[in-house]
Amino acid sequence: MVKMQQAEDPAASDAAKEETETASVHSAPIVTSQPEASTPIDPYAILSEILAEGEEVVPAPKPPVVNTTYQSQKEKKFLKTKHKQLQKSVKQLGGRLTQAKQDLKKAKLEIAFLEAKRRSLLAET
Repeated sequence: MVKMQQAEDPAASDAAKEETETASVHSAPIVTSQPEASTPIDPYAILSEILAEGEEVVPAPKPPVVNTTYQSQKEKKFLKTKHKQLQKSVKQLGGRLTQAKQDLKKAKLEIAFLEAKRRSLLAET
């Protein structure tokens, strides 16, 4: 009966086969170097690193310096304030991303430890 179901749905059996093959790859902890606390965070570098894991990514060029004439001092002040707010947000997001990466690393190590413990308990029985 089981063989009959597999014959009817080859896509499901292929998916199950891929799942078992990739499970062993994901169970190994990934060790990456973490920047020191004194190192300034570059969110563009972090984003490029994340995107580069699957494919090659060319970092976007920095925009050219443009001399603009503002309609008023009020508009100029508003744009400067908005720019500072955006810089602050980028810095905060970079910090949150770094923290999330550290949490993920800890979780992977804990999973590897628990898996090793489970295997040792199974070996004893």
